[in-house]
Amino acid sequence: MPNGARPSTTSSTATAACSISRAGAAVSVPVDWDELGPKLTPDKFTVLNIGKRLASLKKDPWAGIAKVKQKLPDLRSLRK
Repeated sequence: MPNGARPSTTSSTATAACSISRAGAAVSVPVDWDELGPKLTPDKFTVLNIGKRLASLKKDPWAGIAKVKQKLPDLRSLRK
């Protein structure tokens, strides 16, 4: 899904497997904790290599996500 509505390249909201409308066409992808580190950069996955990444996955990175039960804290009391 192209994401042309992002306000800037520093925005942090994007859907999974969402391409960015700019040179390099980076694609947002879910990553596992063990993939995090200095070699993982925001432009690592592109429309040119996303197929290879998806084919290399041993399991669906979103498997079990519906079972996660969490509640965000109510931060309205912090407003001044």
